Amino acid sequence: MISPVFCKILVEVAYSGNITAAAEKMNYSQGALSHAIKRTEEEIGFKIFKRSKYGVTVTTEGMALIPLAKKIVEYSDKFDETVASLQGLDYGHIKIGTYATMSMQFLPEVLKRFTEAYPGIQVELIEGSANEIATWLNEQFIDIAITSIKKSDAFEKLYLFDEALWALFPLDINPPLNSDGSFNISNFGNYNFITPMMDKRIDPDMLPAIEAIPSNMRMHVSSCDFISIMCLIRSRLGISLLPSLVSTDYKDKLNTYYTNPQFYRSIGLGVRSFDESSMAAKKFIEYIKTYTDTIFIPSNIENGVRIHN
Repeated sequence: MISPVFCKILVEVAYSGNITAAAEKMNYSQGALSHAIKRTEEEIGFKIFKRSKYGVTVTTEGMALIPLAKKIVEYSDKFDETVASLQGLDYGHIKIGTYATMSMQFLPEVLKRFTEAYPGIQVELIEGSANEIATWLNEQFIDIAITSIKKSDAFEKLYLFDEALWALFPLDINPPLNSDGSFNISNFGNYNFITPMMDKRIDPDMLPAIEAIPSNMRMHVSSCDFISIMCLIRSRLGISLLPSLVSTDYKDKLNTYYTNPQFYRSIGLGVRSFDESSMAAKKFIEYIKTYTDTIFIPSNIENGVRIHN
């Protein structure tokens, strides 16, 4: 009754809340997409979407269909990819959920190389917070998560690398340093601190280091955007602690230091199931692991990247 194509329409419209945006993404006209929705609603006898001047929302009946629609889309894509593989083609579509900073600092080169090697595999990046990414993965809205990885995560994971947390200062502030050039965590209390936030709380990746700072630290300003934090530091509003890769493009605008003790965040790849991942996703997983070990880590050791311990 409901085709795999309409299941894709249902999932995309439900996610975007906008028929025009979903139509553009799926290369349909808005009229064609609206007609497909209306025709299906007439066929099944109830409304799937409620329309208003603010966009579209999913009805209670539509919400009952979304988990099934996601499954149908997943297996339809796997079917197409398997057929293509048997024909000797590399074909597929991968949705990757990740941080904006990963989209800027880590993924551009690997995606450039991967899409050159597999031009038939389309990659879609969706950016969000750690909680959003985990939710998307659990709800099967994305195929792969590239995010901070912890042992307690409820998905299957592949560790890629550890990324150092650096202390960041304005160029005209030269803090006292240890003999190895590192900045002692205990000295954070002498400065106004700009707090990295995520989901309205201290960024979990920064929390272990921040908890090690003496209680006299002055949390002066907070922001959930790393680029904004670096601009605030440059304007002398305070100092902060951020992942090293985020800071590399600002080395000529800020003073950056390893901390003592040194803290890292672990970056990795998460999936619901490695065995049940699509063929396109498996190709990407294999490719990114090789790229990370042989190219990315060796060329970024000076930027605070190391093999995961």
